[in-house]
Amino acid sequence: MKLINSTPSWINLFFSIFLIVAGTDTLLLSQCVIEEVYAEAHPCVDGSFLIDVEFFSAGVESFNIIANGIDYGEFTVGETFYTFGPVEAICDELTQITISSSNGPECAGEFVFDEPICCEDECTITNITTSEITCIEEGAVSFILDFTTVGIENEFFDLYSGDTLYGFYAFEDLPISITVPNSEDHVVFTIAENDNPDCSTVFVFDPPNCFIDFCTVTNIEGGYLDCESPEEVYIELSFDYSLGLGNSFTASIGDQFLGEFSFGMGSYLLGPLEANCNEELPLILTPDNEDSCEVEGFLLPTPPCCEVEYECYIFDLVAEGYHCNDNNSTFFVDIAFEYTGDPGEIFSIVGNGNDYGA
Repeated sequence: MKLINSTPSWINLFFSIFLIVAGTDTLLLSQCVIEEVYAEAHPCVDGSFLIDVEFFSAGVESFNIIANGIDYGEFTVGETFYTFGPVEAICDELTQITISSSNGPECAGEFVFDEPICCEDECTITNITTSEITCIEEGAVSFILDFTTVGIENEFFDLYSGDTLYGFYAFEDLPISITVPNSEDHVVFTIAENDNPDCSTVFVFDPPNCFIDFCTVTNIEGGYLDCESPEEVYIELSFDYSLGLGNSFTASIGDQFLGEFSFGMGSYLLGPLEANCNEELPLILTPDNEDSCEVEGFLLPTPPCCEVEYECYIFDLVAEGYHCNDNNSTFFVDIAFEYTGDPGEIFSIVGNGNDYGA
C-alpha cells in the first residue's frame, strides 16, 4: 500500500526554513568562545583599585566586563589586555570577574582572585624621635620616645633590644618616658606592634655617657675682677660639666652663698664676694638634682683687693637730714662713715657743690 503525504507543500517549506535558521543560530553560538581569563590588580588608591584582564576569544566582537556584580561597560575585542575600574575593595570576599560577550550571556568567561583584595593601609611605624635625654643615675638614662603609626590593629606595642624586652606600652600614651640601662655604645631598639611582629621597625639610640662621676665639673677657670673696695669682690668663672648635673645650680664660696645659676652659659659672674685675706676659699656647686657637689682641687686665690694697700679709704657713708630752720630753706644733716688707712686728723664735707668746711 502506498502512503500519500497529505501535508501541504507550503507547510513543509516553512519547517525546512525554520530548521535552517535554528541550525544557523546554534552554529553561531557554538563559534563564540571566551576562555583562559586572567586578571591582575593594581595597587590600592583610596580604598579601590584598577584591574588588568586578558583572555582568549573567538567569534566575539565586543564584550562587557563585570566585577563583583557591577558592569564596567562594553569593550571592543582587539587589545592585548584591558584595564577597568576602579573596583571597590572588599576585605571579606573574593573579587570575581566575568567577561560577557555581546552575543549573549551564554558566551562568557570568569576569573576569581585567590584571596580578597583589601585596601586597608599596611602597618607602618615612622617619624621616630627621642628627646629630653637625661642621665638619671650612674649607668641609667631616660628619654622621651615618640613616633607616628599607620594601619595598626593592636592598641599596644613592645620595645626591646635584642632579646631584652624593655616595656609594653599603649600607642595612645605617646609620647612616653623610657628608662633603660645606659650603654657605652649605641643601642638598636625595635618597636613592634603587639602580637604582630610583621609590623615593626628599628631605630638607633646614641646615649650620653652616664658612667662618669655623676658630679663632674672640669676645666675650671676663674679669676677676680678689678675691684674698687677691699671689702667686696666679684669673680668670673667658667667650667665644663656632666649632663647628669641637671639644669641649674647654686654657687657658694666658703660659707658665702652667691646665688642660683643655669647650666649652659659660657661664663658666670659670681658675687659680690666678701674678701678674705687670710685663707683660700673652696668653690662649691650644688646642682638642682644633687645634695652636694664640692669641686675638689679648685681653691680661689687670695682676692687681689686684700693685697692692695690703701693709704685711705672711706666707705659705708650714711647721711640723715633733720631740723629744718625757720624759713624752711635749709636743714641739718648727720653723717657717719667707716674708713681705713690714715685719713689724717681732719676732713671736709662737700654737698651739692657747696663746701661745708673741715
